[in-house]
Amino acid sequence: MSKDKEPSKPNNSDSERKKKGFQKWNRRGQSETKKKDPEAIPVLKYGPANNFTVFKEALANAALKEYGALGKLIKQGDEYKEPKAPDVEDYDLEEDDTGLQKALYLEDLKDYRKEKNKLDENRPKLYGLITQYLSIESLDEIKRQATFDKVDEEADPEGLWKLQRKVQGSAESV
Repeated sequence: MSKDKEPSKPNNSDSERKKKGFQKWNRRGQSETKKKDPEAIPVLKYGPANNFTVFKEALANAALKEYGALGKLIKQGDEYKEPKAPDVEDYDLEEDDTGLQKALYLEDLKDYRKEKNKLDENRPKLYGLITQYLSIESLDEIKRQATFDKVDEEADPEGLWKLQRKVQGSAESV
């Protein structure tokens, strides 16, 4: 009596397939593709076929989210204005019998200094964020500019943004 042996089935587990170099076959529409992160910042491409608009929008959103008021620098560009210190002339300190005007002035001055310190603290961070997403070609062009060394030494995001706009503009006109 002979026993009929069933042919052994090959082990087709995912790990076995990967070892052998095979990939699991997926039907159309069943692929395991990753969706793009809508908040992802693309690397800025240099040259006439650049992605500056998409880059600027994504960078502005990230900068506003992370650095608050300083993030307006990206969105507003040349129109960006630093907060101004309260002007003592705006407060009626001479006719201030109760001391209310002086207290308001001092409170506004205190708020201004807090905001200014926060902006100063976040400047190098925004500078780093911008440089992180510049292509090698863009960064090389920016480094060729006469004022780059000063901008880099101060980690000045406003100066870097202006240089980047200047370089990107000259690349678009080529």
